[in-house]
Amino acid sequence: MSGFRIQQVWAFVAIDSEDGDEGIIGHKLGDSWLPFVAADEDRVRSLKPMAALISRTLGVEVRLVRFDQRTDVEVLKWEEP
Repeated sequence: MSGFRIQQVWAFVAIDSEDGDEGIIGHKLGDSWLPFVAADEDRVRSLKPMAALISRTLGVEVRLVRFDQRTDVEVLKWEEP
């Protein structure tokens, strides 16, 4: 396995103009929603045109937000019964 380790996460966040609430935008694919979240700049670049389209289409402000302080909260490990 390669040594890639996620150190930063980017999210495209829509801002509600009435109350300032935020939510991660996404795209519906079948029965699932795919959030616009990225762990590298290549993925950010690939999502940006679609995020801009969502902003224009819905008339909402969309911000690109970067979270860059990593804290491992819990380790979930599957063990065979």
